[in-house]
Amino acid sequence: MRRALLVLVVVASALATGCSCENMRANTQVMATIDAEPGVRGMARQLVVRVYGAPGGQSGVPDTLVQEFPFPVSASDGWPTTVALAPEGRDPSRRYRIEAVALSTGGAEIATVRAISGYAEEQTLWLQLLLLDGCIGVTCDDPGQTCIGPDQCGDATIDVEDLMPWARDAGVLDGSTVDGGECDPAACDDGLACTSDYCDENGECAHTRSAALCDDDNPCTEDTCSGDPADGPSGCAYVNNTLDCDDGVFCNGLDACSGGECVHAGDPCGASLECEEETDRCLGCARDEDCPARMEGAYGACGYADACDEDATQSRTVRTFTCVDSACEPSDGEETRACSRDTDGTSCGTTTYGEWLCSGFDDTCDVSGTESRFRYDAVCTDAACASVPTLETQPCSRATDDLPCSDGLGCNGIDSCQGGLCVGEPCMDGGIGCDAGSCSDGVECTIDSCGASGCLHAPNDALCPPGAPCETVRCDALAGCVYDRSRCNDGGGPVLLDGGVMITPDGSIAID
Repeated sequence: MRRALLVLVVVASALATGCSCENMRANTQVMATIDAEPGVRGMARQLVVRVYGAPGGQSGVPDTLVQEFPFPVSASDGWPTTVALAPEGRDPSRRYRIEAVALSTGGAEIATVRAISGYAEEQTLWLQLLLLDGCIGVTCDDPGQTCIGPDQCGDATIDVEDLMPWARDAGVLDGSTVDGGECDPAACDDGLACTSDYCDENGECAHTRSAALCDDDNPCTEDTCSGDPADGPSGCAYVNNTLDCDDGVFCNGLDACSGGECVHAGDPCGASLECEEETDRCLGCARDEDCPARMEGAYGACGYADACDEDATQSRTVRTFTCVDSACEPSDGEETRACSRDTDGTSCGTTTYGEWLCSGFDDTCDVSGTESRFRYDAVCTDAACASVPTLETQPCSRATDDLPCSDGLGCNGIDSCQGGLCVGEPCMDGGIGCDAGSCSDGVECTIDSCGASGCLHAPNDALCPPGAPCETVRCDALAGCVYDRSRCNDGGGPVLLDGGVMITPDGSIAID
């Protein structure tokens, strides 16, 4: 339910000032977003963010620790984390160093990323830090350097000019929406206290869950931000565990979680001995056999290395007593055992997406096609985190009006796409030819049409007016109708033609 500009924490004290929703955008500040690649996410159980400050004009690496913030994380929860930084006294000349460290369940350092930069007056800038899988186990001893890849350290300094404006709340400094979208951050409020609601880079509502906002200070519950309204207005879910706990009292016995509460095994000394709380001892023994029997605590969580790990160990506290100077001295040890699980199909990271590609058009002018992209799901396969691709498709369209095209006709002017079709200048006779004015050759016996190479003129004898009976006629593409009088007797007497037909000099037929 919290706004993205206030996600998780705002750095205060020597480096930063507080902020409010009303003046946040006008502040000189930097929003630092820390994310991690799937491998780091799967291994990390805590993210520690340290902020160091330095006065304006001071050279070198800022080395005054301002504050340190621990955030619980898991493979699927707590990422990304955003911290708001603001300079002391609103002095934009001040500089800062931010360091994000991913830690395992046991507190071992997994990967670290650093950045050194500054502020821009009356601007909210966005600093993005990514814990790389290639930086797992890489240590950069120089505080002015950061890991940039396997066994590689580089300068951690980032020029202020290279930082982008912060726009994840859909309100860039001028109040406009992201990329011209219609997303209103106020409309993105899902009503849940453990989510940060904002407009993403696509102008759509997004919600980041944070388990840190669900901490109930009860060691006997696993606290998560489910993001489910069914869990109430907090959006938090609490599941009872069976881990060890400690109420700090010796005389009520070993403690273990049960039913969401820290319960106690009872007086460890029994009826025959006196329990002394001040020294954590049982008084009045004469030998070891007089002391309490071995006590066993509850097994803790399995220490899986990451979200996909299937084999691990879990441990519990074992307490034994030895009689020394009439007092049973307790000694706590650790007992471990193997544990396993099946993780195939379990999510182990963030789902990523490829770019949409719109294709499948029939021709240059077609406006309807199909777009596709790959979705990559981070899923555990054979105890390792794998990226599983899935092809997604959906209809798409495009604008083609006024694009150049060819309709196969060479004489109807310049062709262009209009309404999804390739058209030229108007043709008067539909599919036969073009405007007679554009292809007419002036020859009465030719059929004029428009073809791919231009105007066509096909001679047609039938279009010539009939001549005398003794004449034959043909259409010449250039000369037009040509009459042949070779069968006519222009000198006087009749001419005998085939079939016994007599033709008189005037062209009439004489009957014998």
